[in-house]
Amino acid sequence: MKRFFLSFAVFVCFLLFILGCSFNKGKDSYSNCRVKIVTTMFPHYDFARQITKNVDGVRVKMLIPPGVDAHSFEPSAGDIREVKDADLFIYTGGENDVWVDKILKSLKKSSGSCLSFLDIFKDDGDVVLNSSGCKFKDEHVWTSLPNCVKIVKCIANKICEIDKENGTKYNENMGIYLKELNRLNNSFKDVVANRKRDILVFADRFPFLYFVNCYGLKYITPYSGCSSNTDVGSLDVSNVVKVAKRENVPLILKLEQSSGALSKTIADEVGAKVKVFYSCHNCSKEDFKNGKTFLNFIEENVKTLKEALC
Repeated sequence: MKRFFLSFAVFVCFLLFILGCSFNKGKDSYSNCRVKIVTTMFPHYDFARQITKNVDGVRVKMLIPPGVDAHSFEPSAGDIREVKDADLFIYTGGENDVWVDKILKSLKKSSGSCLSFLDIFKDDGDVVLNSSGCKFKDEHVWTSLPNCVKIVKCIANKICEIDKENGTKYNENMGIYLKELNRLNNSFKDVVANRKRDILVFADRFPFLYFVNCYGLKYITPYSGCSSNTDVGSLDVSNVVKVAKRENVPLILKLEQSSGALSKTIADEVGAKVKVFYSCHNCSKEDFKNGKTFLNFIEENVKTLKEALC
């Protein structure tokens, strides 16, 4: 029995030694990163990931875990440390990122090490009209691919300023990515040019104002915006059903990560199918694990748009 306990004690000590070495190795590898980039949401993360692809010594981290609703996210103490230590922090800005503003003020982080998507478009104006004709502030600038082109260029410029040594590689990656964005933008244009109808029916929160404005489309939704606190009235739903029947729409659209209950109710009423139209706020744990990219989701949106309009 004594021999057993002695062997077990030796085993535990050995295990702790191995774990300690692994932990220290992880810390060293993090501290040796040439560029530490921290982002809030999936589009921000994936843009930075594609720009820094195949460049050693770069770490890109997404704060909001896969599968978590971006609108209800609360940062932990560890998240705040990540922001503090980042060479570049990329976020959206606006009402949904109030927690970011508070953190940046408390950390007194320099503006040169931060990039807000809304700041990129502050001179363009981010107030647009919703389907009710009311002014509505939309923060989902990445739903327009021409906007994505501008965003990616800004991110690449920031990273090149931080790591001039690898500037050529970053710009090369950016060029490849911009070609893909432009290809998909042209795919959307082709679908719209050959449409049979020009209205999209959403039975979900609506973060696509930049998208519909970009391609000259109409839309209807029972929601007044993208907030999870937005209420839906029976009159709003009945109006959506009325329009969907009149336009004979084949699809009722919903967001990823949505329960789809309302979408199914409306689809059953009008005899349509339910399909996801990706906003890319975030992705599921499974999609993230499988390496799905922003472009993958946009490819799916092209197919869905064609089915909805043609």
